[in-house]
Amino acid sequence: MSSRPADLILKPLETRQASAPKAPPKNDLRFFALCEAASAGARVSALLALVLSIILPLAACDPGRGASHVETAEIMGTSFSVKIDDHDDPTEAARAAFDEIRRIDRLLSTYKENSEISDVNRRAASAPVSVGADFLKVALASRRYHGLSEGCFDPTIRPLMRTWGGAGREGRVPTDEELARTLPLVDFEKVTLDEAASTIGFKQEGMELDFGGVAKGYAVDRAIEVLRGLGVKRAIIDGGGNFYALGTPAGRERWRAGIRHPLKRDEIIATFPVTNKGVATSGNYERFFEIDGRKYCHIID
Repeated sequence: MSSRPADLILKPLETRQASAPKAPPKNDLRFFALCEAASAGARVSALLALVLSIILPLAACDPGRGASHVETAEIMGTSFSVKIDDHDDPTEAARAAFDEIRRIDRLLSTYKENSEISDVNRRAASAPVSVGADFLKVALASRRYHGLSEGCFDPTIRPLMRTWGGAGREGRVPTDEELARTLPLVDFEKVTLDEAASTIGFKQEGMELDFGGVAKGYAVDRAIEVLRGLGVKRAIIDGGGNFYALGTPAGRERWRAGIRHPLKRDEIIATFPVTNKGVATSGNYERFFEIDGRKYCHIID
């Protein structure tokens, strides 16, 4: 890693091309983002490293600069941090940001029975359900991402997550029959969104939404708006691989962001500049379970 001070971080990884892993057939219903454990000396291709890595917000400061104020909190099942460089009351500003993240969590958490998304999941197959502005915004953005990804991003994934989760707790993978029963419920094309009426509905009983792929990022965006409203001009919010760099650090034109090596937690494989932008990654090396020596992670194909 460079000895120069950094605020976030990424450095190109010098690797030789490794043999590409054999792709599973598209009709293999058992493929749950299978991630075979790599040996300590395995060579990792740059592409694989980028896919499996996580963005690291680092808090180092330039010599002579005033210390940044950093607060942390456990929300949405992960650790959030707020780093503020330029505010008279950074503690209060950080608390306001965390309050906003908690508000979004109360709306979008599938683990809370009284959340808005839990209410939608219970009722939307019977009749369109009225939703609030935040929920509608996230649903409309999800529809856009679903289209841009040609269906790879699909927030109706919750029934499949339930199937895999239940099997995993029993120490097994789902059967082909279990997956075949569940897959028809995973189809965002069967979600009806009425932007004018602010309603959402499901065309099939048993469908459920899970905004886990975008909820943390949206919460970070909302928290940044809260900081802006309080007059904060330089800050970083990070939450589980989703971060936003607000403004610019004192004395430099950009923050720097870093990508951690997926197999070597102490290594940074690349750096890039960022300002007034959000960045997110997802990896298969922290959340997974093992069955018969194979790792199965939370990213579902």
